[in-house]
Amino acid sequence: MIRTTKRKLSIIFSAVVICFSLLVLAAGFYLHHRSIVKVITDRMLNSEKNEFILLFFYSDIDSFSSLNEEEIYQVFDTGGHLVVSTPSGETFRREVDQEVFAAAVAGRDSVLMVDTDEGELYSLLYFPLNEQYVGRIAMDLRLLRKYDKTFLLLVLFALPGFFLISFVIGRSLVNFAMKPIAGAFRFQENFSSNVAHELLTPLTTLKGNLELSLRKERDPAGYREFIEEALGETDHIICVLRDLHLLASAKFKPMELQHAKTDLVDLCRQRLHAHQAMFSAIGITLRDELPDDTSAMCLCDSHLISRVFDNLFDNMAKYTIGGGPCVVGFKVHRRKAIFWFTNHSLPIAKKELKQLCEPFFRAANGRNSTARGKGLGLNLVSYIIRSHRGNMRISQQEDNFRVEIQFPLAV
Repeated sequence: MIRTTKRKLSIIFSAVVICFSLLVLAAGFYLHHRSIVKVITDRMLNSEKNEFILLFFYSDIDSFSSLNEEEIYQVFDTGGHLVVSTPSGETFRREVDQEVFAAAVAGRDSVLMVDTDEGELYSLLYFPLNEQYVGRIAMDLRLLRKYDKTFLLLVLFALPGFFLISFVIGRSLVNFAMKPIAGAFRFQENFSSNVAHELLTPLTTLKGNLELSLRKERDPAGYREFIEEALGETDHIICVLRDLHLLASAKFKPMELQHAKTDLVDLCRQRLHAHQAMFSAIGITLRDELPDDTSAMCLCDSHLISRVFDNLFDNMAKYTIGGGPCVVGFKVHRRKAIFWFTNHSLPIAKKELKQLCEPFFRAANGRNSTARGKGLGLNLVSYIIRSHRGNMRISQQEDNFRVEIQFPLAV
């Protein structure tokens, strides 16, 4: 669907750009044509007319027939009859335009363009000379037609390349504009698929256990065992749904937070003590390197930050090998509270390290582990930290896995 939409938008955008460009070219052609006509008209009304009048008044009228002028100079009497013309006008025998000629007799200058029977274009200027005569200047406009033709040919030859460039630019802009939308669609598709898979497994297990319990009569202890397994699967489903509820908008907007000033060092120590018994029960050493005389006051949602610490402690408990140790430390650097969580784990590929914060992703060492996980823990941690304008870094050197989180300190 995204590809089809992109293709349609590219075509529409290119068509709009091409139509707009053709409109600009048409306007450019019109302005180019009008500017040349204006230059010619100004030349006729000024220099050519003044030269004509000087020749008329300061030389014999019959001398017009021997003038070697590029433009055509002609003198008419008030009846509209040709009196004399320069040699260049011998082939130009157009009758006068009565309306324009009458305006010239009345003392007004008039300019018009005419086509001859031979298909040639001329610009004509009619103007009064005295009470007996009217002057007419005819200027050949073949150059104007040549310029117009050259302009149109250039446009015609440039159009294929212009269409191609418009399509490429249009496609690039559409791809750029559609990138967030395409990402949102892919996120939605993957998210829905993973949600279905994550919920289907425990529901299938739950359904199988219930069906198995109904096949034959059992003693209370047997039923109790099935009920406990069903409750475990139900708790897992509830936990997944709670995480999904928090992560539903993780791709598009930060969380809505209940801000309050909180000492993060004290909060982290509280969560560490809450997990200490679990670590001892599974034989993993959890070492507290949080400074006793240091506090880190941050403006944050303490409930969500507790969730961050809990998830990180749970991950260390699940994936630590060899009994640890797992270390939790803290420092302040450049107005930021920095916590780090380190533990010994199986090596993780560099490519997988970059994907650990993606929803439902589990690295190879996690998939091969007996620990049950949803692939949502670090994604949720990353989302909460980003919503608090913090940062998270994940690294590993040999078997030493490290998660570092940063929060801005309260002013």
